[in-house]
Amino acid sequence: MKINKEKRFFSIKKEEILKPGFLFYMGIVFLLSCLLFSCCSSGEQVTFRYRSAVKKIEKMFAANCIKNNFSGSVQICYKNSILFNRSYGYSNREFGIPNIPETRFMIGSITKQMTAAAVMLLKDNGRLSLDDKLDRYFPYLSGAGSVSVRELLMHCAGIERESKEVNSIFKIARSSAEKWFDAAPKFQIDIYKYYYENNASYIMRQKKPAGRELRSLKYAFHCLGFNNDLPFLSVSDGVEYLLKQEKRFSTNAHTFCYSNYGYMILGAVIEKASGMKYEKFLTENFFLPLDMNETGFGYNKSTTPLLAQGYYEYAENDFFNPFKQDAVVNMPDYVNTYAWPSSAGMVYSTTSDLIKWQRGLKTILSAESIDEMFRGTCSISKKSLSRYGFGTYVALQEINNVKRKMYWHDGVIYNFNSIIASFAYDDLQIAILSDQMNGYDFYEWPKKIAEIIFSYSNDYRGDDDFFDNTDDKMNS
Repeated sequence: MKINKEKRFFSIKKEEILKPGFLFYMGIVFLLSCLLFSCCSSGEQVTFRYRSAVKKIEKMFAANCIKNNFSGSVQICYKNSILFNRSYGYSNREFGIPNIPETRFMIGSITKQMTAAAVMLLKDNGRLSLDDKLDRYFPYLSGAGSVSVRELLMHCAGIERESKEVNSIFKIARSSAEKWFDAAPKFQIDIYKYYYENNASYIMRQKKPAGRELRSLKYAFHCLGFNNDLPFLSVSDGVEYLLKQEKRFSTNAHTFCYSNYGYMILGAVIEKASGMKYEKFLTENFFLPLDMNETGFGYNKSTTPLLAQGYYEYAENDFFNPFKQDAVVNMPDYVNTYAWPSSAGMVYSTTSDLIKWQRGLKTILSAESIDEMFRGTCSISKKSLSRYGFGTYVALQEINNVKRKMYWHDGVIYNFNSIIASFAYDDLQIAILSDQMNGYDFYEWPKKIAEIIFSYSNDYRGDDDFFDNTDDKMNS
């Protein structure tokens, strides 16, 4: 069959090209094309350039939804553009409510970075010194004169992870405990030999658990809302109660020992130095200026829209051991977070707000304070790839054969798992929040994301240095 070339679609005769009008119209088309491309935001251009990287990241999280039962939200910002913003799974499993980018998650110990930033702002404003001893704020406490604010920030104050046994397990009203007997029929309370006294109004402990058993017991009681009737209305209320029971501090300082209790004390220091509640100070000085409108405090589903449901996962034959997980109990709608974790882990947020936090903190704190926070002063252990600054870990990661600093912190609370990571010199920020996840693979995800993105970048440079060697004195 012979094709008529004159009628072929898009065919142009030579004499038509030579017409003056044709060149004019083709010029208009060219200018409109240029205008259309220039109207695209820089973010759209960046996203277009890294579209293959985005597809690989999508496949990575699709696989994690299967392998790790991942449920949560992920946001990645690169070169001032949102490269990736996805949600997976459910914010409430019972009612099948899906997670969305606006879902709010408890962020656990990422709160510590915010507490550290608040301390540094007070330092910038001359309201406290990092070398202040704690007896300035708690004069009644024996041994407080040997502990400084700086040591608390680095987990080098010789303070154990949680408050001592007598302070952390409170008297529990029988009416509060019995409602859980039906919810968890195999509630193994007998293995800890509890009994009721005072006309059965309180449940008291007979056996003294130790180590991990104690932490598991305290955490289980707290998750189940057993301490919601405590009269604490501020961070200082909870901390003052604990400190008055404590009576004295250990003098075994200068060695890294991760401590929620230490960061709870820092929250009380913030309130004393600022004359404001912890929440108000952070909101007015950080969250409002950074437009973090989806970030707040405490676990209270009745007053917090879009807050994901928290869970307590347990083993049916060992209810108080969260390290064994066979079944799930929903968290109550409200938990008194002034009792624990307070300023060590009481914040909820979204991935979008945590990206704003990572990008905007340098606009609020002085350059000197930013440098101190993210320097990685304290050695954690000989095996660890990370060091600790003030409310942040610093790790030297080898990515695509190039060494790069990663600033990060994680959070684990009420079955929420979270991690934020920043490769600041490359303008890459990552926020991952979850209300369900199996295992600890998520600690590797920021590095894997960076490997994917940087493999498409031609302006990636490495770090020659890591830490100032003089900082090793903190662990000597």
